[in-house]
Amino acid sequence: MKKDTKNNNAEILLTDVADKLREARNVAKNVPYELHDFTDYMASVSDNHEIVPMGMIILLTCALDDLQKERCGFANKVLFPEELKSEKYQIIMGLSYFPLIIDKIASQEFATEFRKLFTETFCEAQPPVDETKKDFGVTIVKEGVVDISNKDKAEVLAALYNNSHPHGLGFLHYNPEPMTIDQARELLKETADFDYLAGRVMKISLESNTVNTWGYNMDNGDGAAERVISQCRNIK
Repeated sequence: MKKDTKNNNAEILLTDVADKLREARNVAKNVPYELHDFTDYMASVSDNHEIVPMGMIILLTCALDDLQKERCGFANKVLFPEELKSEKYQIIMGLSYFPLIIDKIASQEFATEFRKLFTETFCEAQPPVDETKKDFGVTIVKEGVVDISNKDKAEVLAALYNNSHPHGLGFLHYNPEPMTIDQARELLKETADFDYLAGRVMKISLESNTVNTWGYNMDNGDGAAERVISQCRNIK
């Protein structure tokens, strides 16, 4: 793929738009899977041309219009995907995660400008993911089971919560504020089993020194729990 460049008006460009939108599923892991389905649709109606941040806003706006009307309004493109009809509610409610996709497929300059325009046009964007966190490693007991005996459970809970996203009707209870370790420690005094928390899908138990990650990963992406836990400090 080409590197991003600038046009004659010194506007930052995202190149190879369709290819990069298709690649989003592989590089942006912490967004709702329904949003990846929607991004695949955007790729299918895009060409591999260059686009400015406002152009991406326009493309997103047109794709959302298609979603609302459940038909493809792009001339001579594709049939509107059936799965998007059933995922409409989740896509619209999870739209604030879309800038995280742009963060992964575009340059920082493009992503910053897009995030500003997105917030002005649609809603407050989810904050960028901190990519500077150290990887402390994780011990895999067996597929889908992680050893957390050397981790602070409160830190694990807070990290899993902050890297999860609302799913289904969880949007009705969604709280965008991140959880602190102290808040997580208080929650663990009440229970160690978490299905949903403030609308975010969890599907985990911290009752023992191992965590079954299957439920969390099913809605947050393959290997999501393992990646999150690996960034929690080792205390032993």
